[in-house]
Amino acid sequence: MAFKRTTGKNNADVGLRDLYKEYKSQVKTPVTYKVYVAFLKEYNERIMKAVVYEALEYKMPYRLGYLRIQKRKKKPYLKEGKLVTRHILPNWKKTLDYWREKWPDKTDEEIKLIPNKKIFLHHNDDTNGYSVRFYWDKRFSNAKNQTAYIYKATRTTKEILAKFIKQHGISGYLE
Repeated sequence: MAFKRTTGKNNADVGLRDLYKEYKSQVKTPVTYKVYVAFLKEYNERIMKAVVYEALEYKMPYRLGYLRIQKRKKKPYLKEGKLVTRHILPNWKKTLDYWREKWPDKTDEEIKLIPNKKIFLHHNDDTNGYSVRFYWDKRFSNAKNQTAYIYKATRTTKEILAKFIKQHGISGYLE
């Protein structure tokens, strides 16, 4: 299959092993790496579930700001006579199915080379046109160079959020 994910553009420079080394250097009797990782995993999982299930706004320690889920209405708009849709995510499943149906004799590599193909967009009809995302509110943060940092939720956390929204809707989240 030609349509595969690539490596991310925002990869971490510091990992769990680095955090554990720092922890070991500051504590007289540190726990094992396995226990440390299990604790962090459980802690982060509980925070994310509270943020997702209870629409909690998590206040991060050391005045790093707040983490919450934010809903946004995404509508196409006109700019200089052209329809702008770059902020609306493509529905790749529907688009790829359409391309393969329209050009059944071509391979995925050949389809990639065709210019100006039709791309279907997500309209979020099930959520009334809203989409949700994890949002790091840095307004009250005192971190230096905060614009250089981002919060990127893991795939597992995004899947938990998607499943919850499909079952319960988005009524509890702030806009």
